[in-house]
Amino acid sequence: MALCDGSTRSSRELGKLRWSRETEIAEPPAAADRALALLALRRALAVALEIGQPRLTWQSHAALARLHAACGRAEEARAADRAALTTISDLRAGTRDPGLQSGFASLPAIREIEDRARR
Repeated sequence: MALCDGSTRSSRELGKLRWSRETEIAEPPAAADRALALLALRRALAVALEIGQPRLTWQSHAALARLHAACGRAEEARAADRAALTTISDLRAGTRDPGLQSGFASLPAIREIEDRARR
């Protein structure tokens, strides 16, 4: 797994770094926490895709985008936001109720994703 500083660690190594009392953490806790968050969000996305939950899918993509942005990975953040928007667009297209379709557009979380994806 790629950390915010560009180094890589396996999920097993990250667990050891985070939880071992005998091992000194090699990077600041914030970096280890971000790496663990990245692992958790990737797992959440995989599960959402596997079980076919579009709401959880776009939310996972959006959370990944925010995390990538926090790590200074602007291109990965935009890609994750675009993936979230694709899922949202598919949901809108599959919704026949005009009220629900316009409801998507008014959600602050979705507007935030749209704004970030345009940058």
